[in-house]
Amino acid sequence: MEGLRALVNASLNAAITSSKPGVPATPLTGILHASYTGTGQTLTLTQAQLQTPASSVRMNGPIGNRSNLQIRASSSNLHELQTLALALKPAVASSPGSQASQLPSVFGTALLNATVQGSLKQPRISGQLAAQNLQIEESHWRTLQAAFTASPSEVAIQHGSLVSAGVSAGAGGSPGTIQFDADINLDDWHYLPANPLSVHLDVARMSIDQLAQVVKLSYPVSGILSAQLSLRGSELNPIGTGSVRLTQARVDGTSIPRVAVDFQGTGDAVHSTANASLAGGDINATLTYYPRNQGYTTRVDARQLHLDQIEKAQALHINGLLSASATGRGTLKDPQLSATASIPQLQVHDKTISGINAQLEVANQSANFALNSNLAQSFIEARGTVALTGDKYATLRLDSKGIALHTLLAAYLPPQAQELQGELELHATASGPISQPLQMQAQLQIPILTASYKEVQIGAARPIVANYRNGVVTLEPTELKGTATDINLQGSIPVQSKQPANFTATGGIDLGLLHMLDPDLTSAGRIELDIHGSGFATAPGIHGQVRLVNAGFTSLSTPVGVENVNGVLAISNNEIQIQNYAGEMGGGEFTATGTVAYRPETQFNVSLKANHVRLLYPERAGIAQQHVVCTRLRSGLIHEPEFKCIDCGLAQSRLCGKAAPQHRGTIRERPGIDEQRGQSAGSDESQGCGHSG
Repeated sequence: MEGLRALVNASLNAAITSSKPGVPATPLTGILHASYTGTGQTLTLTQAQLQTPASSVRMNGPIGNRSNLQIRASSSNLHELQTLALALKPAVASSPGSQASQLPSVFGTALLNATVQGSLKQPRISGQLAAQNLQIEESHWRTLQAAFTASPSEVAIQHGSLVSAGVSAGAGGSPGTIQFDADINLDDWHYLPANPLSVHLDVARMSIDQLAQVVKLSYPVSGILSAQLSLRGSELNPIGTGSVRLTQARVDGTSIPRVAVDFQGTGDAVHSTANASLAGGDINATLTYYPRNQGYTTRVDARQLHLDQIEKAQALHINGLLSASATGRGTLKDPQLSATASIPQLQVHDKTISGINAQLEVANQSANFALNSNLAQSFIEARGTVALTGDKYATLRLDSKGIALHTLLAAYLPPQAQELQGELELHATASGPISQPLQMQAQLQIPILTASYKEVQIGAARPIVANYRNGVVTLEPTELKGTATDINLQGSIPVQSKQPANFTATGGIDLGLLHMLDPDLTSAGRIELDIHGSGFATAPGIHGQVRLVNAGFTSLSTPVGVENVNGVLAISNNEIQIQNYAGEMGGGEFTATGTVAYRPETQFNVSLKANHVRLLYPERAGIAQQHVVCTRLRSGLIHEPEFKCIDCGLAQSRLCGKAAPQHRGTIRERPGIDEQRGQSAGSDESQGCGHSG
């Protein structure tokens, strides 16, 4: 075979198709001129090339024991190359629940000039790469340039530079830049931590959000980064210095005026210090890391952080001073840490939570925490232990006693809080492997729950108990009793399990309880429940009745109130039927019939008839006498209901936009009766009302 000589001349005309539907095929053409000589086992390419619509590769020179192959590759659309790479990538079966890794989206133009020299077993590749208008994910770069060499024993990058497409705020309109050089020794193309290396990095005026977009970090962070790094030695014996400066930073809406990090490698350790200004306070940290055994010592102190200067705390009307400290030593495999945090007084709206203290201890592959605070003339305590290995087995406990409801709800119901009285006590426990939620067990007990608002009272007749086991939350029989109220609840709801749900709600509720939620609403009467449910979330089975007994609702913000409402809402698996629904409204009477379907989509088919109704407004009033109002909401989606006003009997089109027969009666009217009541009307059909014109 040493005397073998061969000559090849060929052309290629093909298309690369993707397995993904809707992705068009990419034309591929090529020309091959090659000769082979067996003496030197050398293949010589002469002006060989491959071409796609946006990219081309040209190769010229010998490949063999003494290679000297010249390669020139260019692309006017790098995304085309990414599409081709994905099309040619073989399908790999992924394990259940895992997500296949995806290459970042890349756009732009690039030019590569490279030379392959040496033997095929010990090749040496060198070249230069230049790219313009580069886009990686959502980040944009003006230019990328680098010279490189690669061999089985070394990879080196010289004169690398990356220039941002935008300009950095506060930098005189200059773009951000990254300059880098690196030289890393390899063992037959493999990197080992003990291999010698040399790295130099200089980052100037770089926007943090540009870098965050490259690594697909969606967290809201911004700022201007400058950094310098000069490192030699090895990963196990680093020698060098570095610094990081971050200015004009904002993290999740919170301003961080200054961040400074400095570090120094001495060969056996890396010593670093960091300090930052945050929320009117200071954070200082020191860390010494020992690469050989992955050991560390650290200390962190945060002093007088003003929570009202943190954006998320501002939105919740939280105010207070936070101080914290932590010390630790150990290894990454066996960490040890002791941390404390305290807030002497925490203001939430106008209420105070005092004496908040938290402790965290990490040792022997386990974390223990404790939290204590005084809330609403009572206390809240939390304790827990979490294993840091295996399935992360945890035992957690939360206890409170004598919490005053008016203080607890002041942030959510401020108008009612002063007159709302009551007490809450709860105890919760949980245990099991955190990484296996189905194996977790938990229990919530509420031995005391009482509430009163003016003349209305309600409370738990016995302790409320809920359990979580095997992925199912079970509410044990619970009874709430109070003013004209006696309701019984129980059931089970799957959370992590595929078991069917099962629940019941029976008894009666005093509608006066609604006054707790809205002080402007005056309500009376009673709701009687007899609801039973079972089945799966995809096909729940719900049936029973909701009965209104002498119900009444009035409010200063509405032009009409209702009273003496009686009726039955019969609930089946797919719809609610309105039965015997009647009451008084504005001095007149009304009735309602029909159905409301809620599966597979929400639809209405409801008819409402009203007679002798007064409409009252704060500044104007209209009184309709001897007339009938019939309104029908017919089978339409809830987002686009169809209203039909049958016969309003009001003169001058005040309610439905048409003149009314004069024999319907008369209207005593103050000027300017609100005309909004008739905007959805405009038809004289009588379908569904039963009223003849």
